[in-house]
Amino acid sequence: MKSTLGRLRLIPILFSVLALGAVVLFTLTRVRSVEAQSCDDIPQGSGESITANISVRDTGQPVSDNGLVPSSTWIAINALPRA
Repeated sequence: MKSTLGRLRLIPILFSVLALGAVVLFTLTRVRSVEAQSCDDIPQGSGESITANISVRDTGQPVSDNGLVPSSTWIAINALPRA
């Protein structure tokens, strides 16, 4: 009976330590972000060029230069090379 009570007293301590560890872990981790860039149509050499744009897939809203996109967002990357 005595050993069972001792084990039962450890359960709240164990959960407290695990909860504190989870709080510290989630507080210290950073959310990843992606910076968007656009590519202007600038001819090179004998007229070769490429244009590109990035937009949110579901809404079609363009992502501005150096714009931040939340994680788990589907994006569409469109590029058009010309020669």
